[in-house]
Amino acid sequence: MTEEQVDRIFEGKTVEEAIERGLQALGVNRDDVEVEILQKGSRGFLGIGATPARVLLIPKEAEVTEESAPEAPEQEEDTDLEQYAARMLEGILQRMGFDAQVHAYWGTAEPGEKRPLVLNIEGRDLGLLIGHRAETLSALQYLMRAIVNQYTHRWMNIVVDVEHYRKRRKKNLERLAQRMAEQVARTGRPVVLEAMPARDRRIIHIALRDHPDVYTVSVGKEPRRKVTIRPKSELQEQQEKQR
Repeated sequence: MTEEQVDRIFEGKTVEEAIERGLQALGVNRDDVEVEILQKGSRGFLGIGATPARVLLIPKEAEVTEESAPEAPEQEEDTDLEQYAARMLEGILQRMGFDAQVHAYWGTAEPGEKRPLVLNIEGRDLGLLIGHRAETLSALQYLMRAIVNQYTHRWMNIVVDVEHYRKRRKKNLERLAQRMAEQVARTGRPVVLEAMPARDRRIIHIALRDHPDVYTVSVGKEPRRKVTIRPKSELQEQQEKQR
C-alpha cells in the first residue's frame, strides 16, 4: 500500500462513521470517491475486544488509470496519425491471422481526459479479439498506446475497439445501473452487481453519481471487486444517529 493510500484510510465506530470522517478530512462529497471497506469493525463483548471500522477512500477519477488521462487542451485531429495507427494495428492483426480493417477517428473526450483516437476494428469472426472480460482487447489497446506514444513522443489517448463493442458495453452498463438503482430506490435494499473490471465499475459509478436516491461503493479485491448500489436513506439514518 502506497503512502498516498495510507493517507486515505479512516476509522470510526461504524463503517459510515469512518466514511464521514474521511469525506470531511478530504473535503470531498460522497459521490466523488469509491469506498473500499478494509475492516467492518465490531463492538466486542461488553466493550472488550472492540475493533474500529476502517475504510479506504479512492477518488473515482483515479480508479481507472487505463481509461484515464491528465487534463489537457483539446486534441487537434491529426490525419497522418490516424493513418499511421490504423496501418500499424492492421499489420498486427494480419500477423495474428485476422482479416480485418481498422477505421480510425477522433472520439469525444470524457471529463478530465484527452480526446481519444479510436481504432475500431471491423471484419468477420472477431470475437477472439475481445476475449474474456475484454482482456484481449485491453491488451491490444495497451500495445497500441505504447506504439503510438513512442511514435509521437507524448501521451496519447488511444482506444482500441472491435465493431463498437465498447460503446455497446457502455450503454448496456448504463441501462443496468439505472434499472438496479430504481430497484434499490423502490425496495430500500442494496444490490450487489457481478464482479467487473475497473473500467466497467467506473461506468456504473459515473452513471449513478448524481442519482437522488442511491449511492455506489465498490467492495472486494481484484479480480472479484464488485459495485454495490445502496439507498441514500442509509446515510441519512446514520447521520441522524451520530447527532
